[in-house]
Amino acid sequence: MDVAGLFDSNNLDFEGGGASASQGKGKQRDIGDYVIHLVNGNYWDSGNREEAFNGDGDDDDDDHRDQPQNKCRRLSKVQTQQLESIFERCPNPSDEQRNEVSRAIGLATAQVKNWFQNKRTQQKRKRAEDDNLTLKKENGRLQREIQNITEEKNTLMNERVGLHEENIRLWNENANIRQENARLRDQLQAPHLHRPEQWRSIAPQQANSNIPRISRPRDDMGFIKETRGIVDTWPRTRSLLLLRHGVDALDELDKLAHFGAPMWTRSSDEEIRQVLNHEQYMRTFSRCQHVGPTVAGYVRQGSRKIAILRMNSLDVVKTLMDMNQWEAAFPSVVVKAGTAANMISYGTDGGGLDGALQEVKAQLQALLPTVPVRQVRFIRYCKKMPQGYWVVADASHADLSSPDINYWRHPSGCVIKDIHDTGCCQVTWIEHYEYDESSVPLLYRTYLRSGLVFSANRWVSVLQRQSNYSYLLESRSLPGDATGISLNQQKGLLNLAQSMSRIYFSSMVGDWRPMVHADAGRNNEEPGIWMMLRNGSDNPSGAPTVNVLHASTSIWLPVPHGAVLNYLCDVDKSGNGDRLSFLSGDSKMRERHRIGFNDKIRSCRNSSAVSLLGPNLSDINNMTNGGGETMLILQEAWSDESGSLLVYSPVDVASINHAMGGGDVSDVILLPSGYVILPCSCSSTHHLSPNGGSLTMITDDQERGSGHDVSFLTITLQILISSSHSASPQIVESVNDMIVSLIQNMKAAFTKT
Repeated sequence: MDVAGLFDSNNLDFEGGGASASQGKGKQRDIGDYVIHLVNGNYWDSGNREEAFNGDGDDDDDDHRDQPQNKCRRLSKVQTQQLESIFERCPNPSDEQRNEVSRAIGLATAQVKNWFQNKRTQQKRKRAEDDNLTLKKENGRLQREIQNITEEKNTLMNERVGLHEENIRLWNENANIRQENARLRDQLQAPHLHRPEQWRSIAPQQANSNIPRISRPRDDMGFIKETRGIVDTWPRTRSLLLLRHGVDALDELDKLAHFGAPMWTRSSDEEIRQVLNHEQYMRTFSRCQHVGPTVAGYVRQGSRKIAILRMNSLDVVKTLMDMNQWEAAFPSVVVKAGTAANMISYGTDGGGLDGALQEVKAQLQALLPTVPVRQVRFIRYCKKMPQGYWVVADASHADLSSPDINYWRHPSGCVIKDIHDTGCCQVTWIEHYEYDESSVPLLYRTYLRSGLVFSANRWVSVLQRQSNYSYLLESRSLPGDATGISLNQQKGLLNLAQSMSRIYFSSMVGDWRPMVHADAGRNNEEPGIWMMLRNGSDNPSGAPTVNVLHASTSIWLPVPHGAVLNYLCDVDKSGNGDRLSFLSGDSKMRERHRIGFNDKIRSCRNSSAVSLLGPNLSDINNMTNGGGETMLILQEAWSDESGSLLVYSPVDVASINHAMGGGDVSDVILLPSGYVILPCSCSSTHHLSPNGGSLTMITDDQERGSGHDVSFLTITLQILISSSHSASPQIVESVNDMIVSLIQNMKAAFTKT
């Protein structure tokens, strides 16, 4: 009988059945002979044993008739092959199928059942062994992959540090050259090597020589011939020298941040500003290469400021190390910034910032139109200290000098510490620098010597203001009176106001010339006015070509800068509306919407805000363009320890709606004018003598008040003119009269008894 035929699809219905297999054909697996034992109704497999126990196995034995009997039956090879053939088609037969198999093969039903159960157990165990073997192979492959990734990571980190084996080998090969450099440093008095007095003597020889040098000031000592052998190693050697200089600068900055008196003293004219004690500094850091007497023609100043920022330390570090973010965070100080070369050294932790070193070239402005920008080039080194705080150090180096550099940074920068679980940080900012005074107009020199222009207070105040702006843009509600416009529309106004201020700061840098009007000598009491003519922004298609006339002047006022800001912001005061008349014509402007700031200067809390001024209209959403005739005025005012600012610009309704709708504010054409009000101590003002210059004292009581009771006001106007009337005498005369009128109104307001 064909056993496989029992499971043909015509006879039985089960999964895998239907194909008959003859004895000995098909895929057979020899699993050996099995012996099925029955003991008390239970079966087990005893392998190839021939007998399970002694006895003849006679079922009719009277002595064992009533006792359970163990039977041992060896499966024949034919039975085994038949069972395996059936198992391939149906590994788990039903009771009816097992009965059919037992009758066909000649085995008991229990024997067939146990054989199938044992067979299934064997296959399950084999599959488990195969799975374990596969998992072991996969685990080994993953471990090898992890090891390879770890090795690649370690190699990459070693390369980024910059002190890899190749640099060390090159450094050792030039040991003799370094010894000679040390001897020359001793001869030239090392404390005065990296000084600005070498800048002018270095530039001509550097232009006529193609031989790389380890240190430019040493070229005059006949060291050129000895450096010919290290031409190929110059970039690596230069990087190592700058890295060492950055480490020294960071160490000095960290010490200065934690020093108290007598290293830092209170300024004589105020209590909030800490000034560097130069005598104590010289005694403490006399062995540093950058320390030495101030060069003739240069003014040296140092200050420190400690403040709290609404930012965590890592965000501050990222802002300082990214040149685009740095320039955007300090729009009133940094005119232009960028890396002068590729990164000298990459960092590791903190997003690649810990240990990062880069070369920076920037222009700094004093917010005084006729004072040239400060050209500076320095290295910036960032490090996370073992105590968990960050240090970002800047320092100029003689190798980075050039003829146009007129600003030298001694180790300056900031120490940033997180305040636990607040999202804020404490920053200790230090500014230590020298600047070339020869390019500063005489009437401004005393004010710059006061140390307020590039002080640490100014840097920190600007950074605090930008962090507050970011906080407002992320908040769910804004202070002020902006009835009728949504939160997103208010944030759009804030973005537009920031863009307007950046344009205003940029407009103060340029080639200013004294304004000459028709009757130059008609009134000697009038202030000197400076002007500059620039090409206008791109105009819509069909619009005439236009130019922009910039006019500026500066005066002293015998009142604090906060009081001046309050006066300027009050458009209802008699005569103060004149500052808007050349923008609004005869229309009476009123404040329609306002987003206030939380200022530290109590007297300015009502004035510091972003405002939208317009005619007698109640709601911005109801304003229509009216063919381009309706114009609004966007105004921003703020005040802090570094001074006060009022900037305003005419904006059409379409541009306002574009900004409030979330559009790109860079698409809006703005022409801002404004007032910069800088604080100044009385001890600085009485040294100035205007004598017909651009500074005009409006009071003879120069010793009045104390501290910052005197302010320094700079007025800057931008007027759009067509090319056909470019700087004509009539326009110059009109602008001159406008500025004189503004100054006379302010004189009348602040000289009242």
